[in-house]
Amino acid sequence: QISSLVSGVAADVTISSPYSHRQPESHPITDSEALRKLITSTENIASIEPYALRNAIVRGESGAEGVLLKGVESAADLSLIESRLESGAMPQMEGARRKEVLLSRDLAQKIGAKSGSRIEIVLIEDDSPRREVFKVCGIYRSALGETGAELALTDIRNVQKLNGWESSQISGYACRVVDTDLASQSADIINLRLMHEYEGEDSLYARSAEEQFPVIFGWLETHDVNATVIIVIMLVVAIFNMVTALLILVLERTRMVGILKSMGMQNSTIRQIFTHRALHIIAVGTAIGNAVAVGLLLLQRDRNCLMKKSRHIQTSQNLFRITAEW
Repeated sequence: QISSLVSGVAADVTISSPYSHRQPESHPITDSEALRKLITSTENIASIEPYALRNAIVRGESGAEGVLLKGVESAADLSLIESRLESGAMPQMEGARRKEVLLSRDLAQKIGAKSGSRIEIVLIEDDSPRREVFKVCGIYRSALGETGAELALTDIRNVQKLNGWESSQISGYACRVVDTDLASQSADIINLRLMHEYEGEDSLYARSAEEQFPVIFGWLETHDVNATVIIVIMLVVAIFNMVTALLILVLERTRMVGILKSMGMQNSTIRQIFTHRALHIIAVGTAIGNAVAVGLLLLQRDRNCLMKKSRHIQTSQNLFRITAEW
C-alpha cells in the first residue's frame, strides 16, 4: 500500500535531466515524438505523462511556505490525488489556461488558505522577486504525510509560462509501469537505450521510485526483515511449547503406557495416540488464535470505515459552509 502511494505521487519511473534535482526550472528538456516513442516502446512501460516543475514561495493570509509547483496535462492520471480531495475541485486543464492550483491540507493550513481563496506565488529571478496571483481550486490530503506535502498541482502551461519556456519544453516524463517490482530494471533499460539510441541534445536520466525515495523503501525492507525474524521466533517458541506439552502428556500417562504395553500394543500405535492428541491441541489452539486475530482485524476495519465516514461528513459540512458563505 505504501509503495503504491509513493508510485501514485512520484510515478514508478521518472525521466528528467540529471541536473534538475535542485533547480528544475533551469534544466528543461525538449518534448518530442521520437523521445516518447523510445520510452513507450520499452518493455514494462505502460504510459508516460510529461510534467513541468518550479520551485517557488507561496504566500497566504497567515504565512508563507516553500512549494514545488508541478504542472501536468489534462490526460495525466490524478486518480490517487482526486480520491484524497477534501474540498474544492481538481484544476481545470482543458480549454483556456486558468491560474488555478491544488494545495495539500498541511500546506494550506500553514499559510491560511482554503478552497476559493487567492494566494500569491513568489518567484525569485535574478535576485528580484516576481509575484503571481493564483486561485486555490481545492485542498487534498497528502498521501505520504509531511513527505510530499509541499507539492502543488496546476496546469502544465502555467508552469511553462512561469519558467519562460516554450510549449515543447518540460521538466521530464512520469512513467507508469505494468509490473512495479520491475520498475528499477525498467529504469536501467531506459538509461541504456537513452545512451545508445537517443539522438537528441538533452542529457536525460531515468530514476525509479525506489531511487527517488530510498529512505521509505529502505524502511519497508527493514520491516520485511523484522517480520521474518518475528515469524521465526514465533515458530521456535511454538515448537518448544508443543514439545513440552507432549512430554507432559507422556509423563502423565506413564501408567497407561505401561498397561498398553503389557497388553501387547506396539510402540507405533502408542505413538499415534499421543500424536493425535497433540494434533487436536494444535487445531484447537490455532482456531482460537485465528478467531481472536480475525476479530481484531474486523474491529480495526470498522474503525477505519468510521473514520472515513467522519471525514466525508466533515468534508460535506465544509462544502456546505463554503457554499453558504458564498
